[in-house]
Amino acid sequence: MQGAKILLKQLLRSEARLVALLALLFVVIWWAPPLKILQGTHIMPLWMHVLMETFAIIISMLIFGVAWNAYASERPGNIMIVGCVFLAVGLIDFAHMMSFKGMPDFITPSGAGKGINFWLAAR
Repeated sequence: MQGAKILLKQLLRSEARLVALLALLFVVIWWAPPLKILQGTHIMPLWMHVLMETFAIIISMLIFGVAWNAYASERPGNIMIVGCVFLAVGLIDFAHMMSFKGMPDFITPSGAGKGINFWLAAR
């Protein structure tokens, strides 16, 4: 029992060091000057954005398909909830991809604000 308490104290000390290190890293990044390459909205070309979003949509739909086909009454219902969440994420990612500036109008004109709102909803 005494050995378990010592082990727990050592573990908490190492976790406290990790939290302190991450907090210090956060402060350093927060105070760092902004990088010129990240300024503006042209970080990557449109074709690369569409390719990466399509990959994310395919993965989301594959997870939904596996969860949908893995459903059985003896399994917990959480699998279906996760599957439906990934279906929603895939559909919202598609809406985000179609609302990015440079894509055709998707219900309303495309713009940075519209794309960011869909991206935040999917996350």
